[in-house]
Amino acid sequence: MLSSKDEAPRRYTALRVLANWLLGKAPLTELVQYVEGLGLLENIRNLDVTTSKEAAMSSLCEQMNIQAPGTFTLNPLNSPAGLFHLRVLLILLSMLNSKNQQRFFEQFRSPACPKAEAKEPQFLVTLGDTSSGQRVADAEGHNTERSVAADVTLQLPEVFDSHFHLDRTRKHFNLSANASLSTVLQQTPAPLGSQVNLVGSVAVFCDPRTYPSPSTIRT
Repeated sequence: MLSSKDEAPRRYTALRVLANWLLGKAPLTELVQYVEGLGLLENIRNLDVTTSKEAAMSSLCEQMNIQAPGTFTLNPLNSPAGLFHLRVLLILLSMLNSKNQQRFFEQFRSPACPKAEAKEPQFLVTLGDTSSGQRVADAEGHNTERSVAADVTLQLPEVFDSHFHLDRTRKHFNLSANASLSTVLQQTPAPLGSQVNLVGSVAVFCDPRTYPSPSTIRT
C-alpha cells in the first residue's frame, strides 16, 4: 500500500490539473482563493482534519516545497494541501462538467481500484445531490458514500433573471436555435465567487426572425 509520501506527487499533479481546468494556468494559491470565494465550506458539517489526513497534507506540503501550518483547517482553508481533502475535492469536482469529471477519475484512479469495463461514468459529482446517508454501488460495484456529497449540496444563492435574451445568447455562442438553457449556461464559467443557482427567467425575444412558435413555448 502506498504511503502518503509516495502518493504526494500524484496528488499534487491532480490538484494542478484541477487548477488548470477551473482557472487556467493558475497557482494552487488561487485555487484556494477560488474555494474560499465560493463560501461553501461554511455550510458543511464535520470539517475536522484527522491525524492521517494531516500526515497526507504535510507530505503534500513537502512535495510543493511550502511550509505546513501548525494546524490544518478547512474553514478557513489555510493551506493548498487542504485542497486534497475529500470534501474540498467534491466541491472542485462539482464545478467541472461531466466529461472532465470522468477524465479526472480515469486519470487519477486509485491503484487499488481497477478500471471499470462499464461504458457509463462510474460517479459524477453534482451540485444537486440531495441524498442523505445512502450507500450506493457505482459502475464497478464499489460502495460509494453519498452522504458526503449531500453535505456539499451547495447553498448557492437562488436567482431569477428577469430579462434574458436566450436567442441572442445562443447566437453569441454559435449554438443551434433549439439549444437548451442548460447547454447555454455551460458555455462559460461564472467569475470567481459569483456562482448562482438560476431558478427561472423571463425570456425576451426582440428579433422577429427568432420569435419562438407557440409549440416551442409550450415545450
